[in-house]
Amino acid sequence: MSHKRIFYKKKLLLLSICLGMQYLAIVVCSQAETLSEDHHYQAAMQYFNQQQWQKAAQSFQDFQSKFPKSRWKFAVQLRLADLEPNPESAVDMYRGILTRAAKNELTIDARWGLALSYFVLGSYRQTLPLLEKVQPKSRLRQAQALYLSGLSHMALKQYAKSQICFQQVLEKYSDTPWVSPALVGSGETALALKNYAEALTAFDRYLREYPEGDLTPTVLLQKSKALQANGLREESTRTLHELVTRYTESFEAEKAKGKLSEVRENFTIQVGAFSKKEYAWKLVDKLRKQGYNAYVLEAECGNETLTQVRVGSYTTREFSEKIAKQLAKKEKLPYLVLPYVKPDTKGN
Repeated sequence: MSHKRIFYKKKLLLLSICLGMQYLAIVVCSQAETLSEDHHYQAAMQYFNQQQWQKAAQSFQDFQSKFPKSRWKFAVQLRLADLEPNPESAVDMYRGILTRAAKNELTIDARWGLALSYFVLGSYRQTLPLLEKVQPKSRLRQAQALYLSGLSHMALKQYAKSQICFQQVLEKYSDTPWVSPALVGSGETALALKNYAEALTAFDRYLREYPEGDLTPTVLLQKSKALQANGLREESTRTLHELVTRYTESFEAEKAKGKLSEVRENFTIQVGAFSKKEYAWKLVDKLRKQGYNAYVLEAECGNETLTQVRVGSYTTREFSEKIAKQLAKKEKLPYLVLPYVKPDTKGN
């Protein structure tokens, strides 16, 4: 019996050792799997932080397939939603996270991503309440939320609310990069509200503080509108010319060219008036060889008809005077700046 007891005790001891080893193996494997999860997640996040978007998306998708029940599940879903190029699909992904995930920093980020997706889709009425609820911690994102709220209100033609948002960015977040676009937004809402002096103040401040900024072409185009609406036609035209000269290939320059073509050309330069047509045409030929847009115009003067020689057609008197002085100095001709009259194309 004693031998049996000893054998039985040894068997129990051996069994307990085996069970212990199995438990230890399970713990080690579990820890190894956790380490593997963490390693994969951190590697994917590294791609994300380095803005290697394709590699990040592939890494997060691989992680999702390999670790479907991971503690990082919702964090991975959030990053995949951030990387989703289709805003409609992103909306569904963010809404899914907000429905299933616990309320924490992750859901704050999901709500932010949902607001941005709605904004891209032009769903401004859905964007605004989300931006109000987000309450981001960083000053940078707070400024961005206000700026996007301003744009959303402006798109909905709620210009007074839009103006408040842009002003808050300018007053409270002057240390962020959202100041310059908010300045443009402030000018555009003032223009929409017909506060032309206020609009010009905002546009001039932008041009003074950000002369080579990305939004400079837009600001020049909007400034020309404010000047025109304020009755400063010549300054408006000069601003359009500046836009076309400085940013020839821009979308705004194309619009400026269209506006300039609509402007009636008001001024021309007269450099001679002759009773004999041949003298007038001799001067026209000479000027044309020098590159001037010279033409003739017949006018009754008492009992005789004079053939006038004129040069160019210009939108402002100021610019006409400048060209006339250059012409007088170079060609030794007298000049008069006169209202433009369209010449008879047959005679010219």
